[in-house]
Amino acid sequence: MTPKKLRFRARGTALVQNLERLEAGIKSFIGRKFVQADFEQWGFEPTGEAEEVAYRAEYVKACKDGDLDPADEATAKACGVSFDPFLGEA
Repeated sequence: MTPKKLRFRARGTALVQNLERLEAGIKSFIGRKFVQADFEQWGFEPTGEAEEVAYRAEYVKACKDGDLDPADEATAKACGVSFDPFLGEA
């Protein structure tokens, strides 16, 4: 049975769009927040928190490609990858 929701954390420097927000006209990336790096530069920094999104094939592919870390065992299983509970920890 395919879950309705998936939970991910940002991985490395990959920027994976939150497609539901994009469809609503809001640009955001899964597991990241928009921050000011210095006076004139901005960027997307990892939040370290898991973000829940609707199940979509695009997210599963991003996880399989190594662009997102599954935040729980159910998400890892749905994406066909192994779950490491220590990923994303400092």
